[in-house]
Amino acid sequence: MSTLREIAEYGCASGIAHDHIYYTQTWDFFLTYEDDIEDYFFNMLGDEWMSELGFMDSTGVREYVNKLVWSYVECIANQIVEDNA
Repeated sequence: MSTLREIAEYGCASGIAHDHIYYTQTWDFFLTYEDDIEDYFFNMLGDEWMSELGFMDSTGVREYVNKLVWSYVECIANQIVEDNA
């Protein structure tokens, strides 16, 4: 729970999400959970979820996927922290 609280407070960019720091880690995570991630953001934001997330400034696919995974991990961490408050 303490790690989830830190992720919720400081975000993945802080380095606290140890399994989601490097592009190789976020890429592998995305490939494993692609459907779950896409469904999550679709259910939250609707058909335009990709543009709604605002990652169109990404310089490549790996950067986009990294931002997407970090957002997903942060959202899930926030949800769990809130549910256990």
